[in-house]
Amino acid sequence: MMNEPLPNFGTSLATEATNKGIANPAKYNRAGGDAYTQWKFISQADYDLYNAKVLLNKYMNYAKLKGSISLTSYIDIYNAGVTADINTAAANLLTTLGRTDVTSSVTNPSFETNNFNGWTNNGGFALQSNTPGQSWTKAGTYYAEKYTGSGGNLGTGTITQTVSGLANGLYGITASGHAVQQAGANPLHTGAFITAGTSSTEVVAGKDYSVDYISVIDGSLTIGYKLEAPVACNWIGFDNFMLYYYGPAAIPTMTSTETSFFLSTSASITKSFNVSAANLTGAISITAPTGITLTGANLVDNGGGSYTIALANVNTTNTITATWDGLATLKNVNISIAESEVTTLNIAVTASKDDCFTPLYNTLTNIITNPYCNDLSIFGGWGSTSIETNYVYCGARSIKVSGKCGGSLDYNLTGKVEGNKTYRVKAMISTNGTGEVKVGLSGAAATAITQVISTAAGEWLPLEFNFTTQATVASVNMYFNSCETQTATESYIDNYEMYDVTSIVTGAASLKDNSFNAFVRDNKVVVRVSLAAETQAQINVYNVNGMLLASEKISGANEKILNANLAGGVYFVQMLSEGKLITQKIIK
Repeated sequence: MMNEPLPNFGTSLATEATNKGIANPAKYNRAGGDAYTQWKFISQADYDLYNAKVLLNKYMNYAKLKGSISLTSYIDIYNAGVTADINTAAANLLTTLGRTDVTSSVTNPSFETNNFNGWTNNGGFALQSNTPGQSWTKAGTYYAEKYTGSGGNLGTGTITQTVSGLANGLYGITASGHAVQQAGANPLHTGAFITAGTSSTEVVAGKDYSVDYISVIDGSLTIGYKLEAPVACNWIGFDNFMLYYYGPAAIPTMTSTETSFFLSTSASITKSFNVSAANLTGAISITAPTGITLTGANLVDNGGGSYTIALANVNTTNTITATWDGLATLKNVNISIAESEVTTLNIAVTASKDDCFTPLYNTLTNIITNPYCNDLSIFGGWGSTSIETNYVYCGARSIKVSGKCGGSLDYNLTGKVEGNKTYRVKAMISTNGTGEVKVGLSGAAATAITQVISTAAGEWLPLEFNFTTQATVASVNMYFNSCETQTATESYIDNYEMYDVTSIVTGAASLKDNSFNAFVRDNKVVVRVSLAAETQAQINVYNVNGMLLASEKISGANEKILNANLAGGVYFVQMLSEGKLITQKIIK
């Protein structure tokens, strides 16, 4: 290899949005100058010195938290910058800390039972017995992984285990693993994390990762792994969970089991959480936003949203229940928990009235169990899907799919739809105005059903269609994404509805036979209706794949030329009026 540096080799200081995630792509033909990252190549000796300093600094931070170890000599050695001396000092300080390996408290820490015994798997993680080949070594035979094809991105999910019976004090965990995008352009942020309590460390290239300075003050700790939107990797693997105890902490600490929660009138208006503390010398003050009331055994209500936990009760675990009055939607508000010796804890609260839109049908059950799109947990899919609170159609939340075909919001309909039945779907859709998005179904009909819509930036439009299932259905899936033209970079969905309307379609015969007629005249679709003067009808035109091509409203006795430019073929024209639906086939 030539020793000369590559000309103009660098990367912009700003990240770039790619279809593999947010990244800092390095390009050989970047212009130079202060606007770009400067590259500097270091020696192995310098790299070893850096790693030695990182390790000693970690142990010095633990010693500071314990509060009983003099660090003067260690700081001098650190500043002297001799690698061998720093490594020796780190080993000596670790001995002084008295760190204890308590991994035996963790059930199945390396998945050697060939199952997820002891773990709660809410992410579709699987077990693998091959060699990961990503610069880290599994422990034993098995490791946990999740995979989708190269170029795709994984969906969100978690795997957790709550370790109980621990001594209160300082802990750290380590785990091995990787999170990569095999199609290249590996992202700056993968969305994959090793977790411990409310702390986490992001996983990228294969190596050992640690989460440090974890305070346990209620005898338990939840550890695990999570994929959090936006996810920008297609293959992850992890193994070798190790749990270490560094001893009791001498400094004041305070933690909460929650950092945010969501309340709604359609789900629950209450949420309980624990506040745990140690070594505090003053009372805890808690403030709640308007509309939220707090209760707890040791909680004193001072009025006006102000609460106190007296000093006699602070250095323990206090369970608090938050109750929302259901009167107003809440966004960007916090429950604040404060004591002068520690950092204030803020719990973000969002609450939705879930009463701001009228469902298509009051007498039918919505198959979508979360029509307000408040929760990702009922959906599946892949890639970058996330809850949005600042851009919604109705209520407190919508769901966002990010990237050019960067993800898909899936709803599993297996067991929820039956053969030879007709269903109606409606959702409010918006984009950032850069392209089309679609709602589609697979497994319901002989050919996939796709509905495409394009919106202006900031515009919400209804996407509405009917479909009839084939005689036998299996593995039915409905999905929302921007993979039709791969141009929309932000796609939103809200007020999601789906109903079995077979009985309504069957009942349409009660309309007069001559009340609706559709035909082609001069290459235009024409409809005639004969209804009472005050009766209104919705006219929709679909192609054979179920795509909505035109939609018009008409009332009374009227003739309407529809704004639909149709190629030659077979189409279906539907009239929906007063809960009844008639469909006619036309040929152009």
